[in-house]
Amino acid sequence: MEFYEGGIMTVVASVITGVITWLTTRKKQRNDFIAELQKSIDLLAEANGRQMREIVALRTQVSELTAGQAAALRENEQLASEIQALREQLQGVKTITRTK
Repeated sequence: MEFYEGGIMTVVASVITGVITWLTTRKKQRNDFIAELQKSIDLLAEANGRQMREIVALRTQVSELTAGQAAALRENEQLASEIQALREQLQGVKTITRTK
């Protein structure tokens, strides 16, 4: 009878040890999975930060180009006015030379 009770205790101890090992291993796997997810999140956050800095730089460049374009348009309008005035002067000179 002692052998039978000892065998049962061995089986029960083995089952309990197996369950504890399984639970511990499963917890470690979950922790490893969470750690991998955190690494992925960190990499994505870093990439997002780089992209945000690039977007800010590009927006600054667009703003500067827009300001430059506005200045060029104003200058173009001024030159067009000057050209028109010169054409009118030239027309007056042609009229004077024809009448002579």
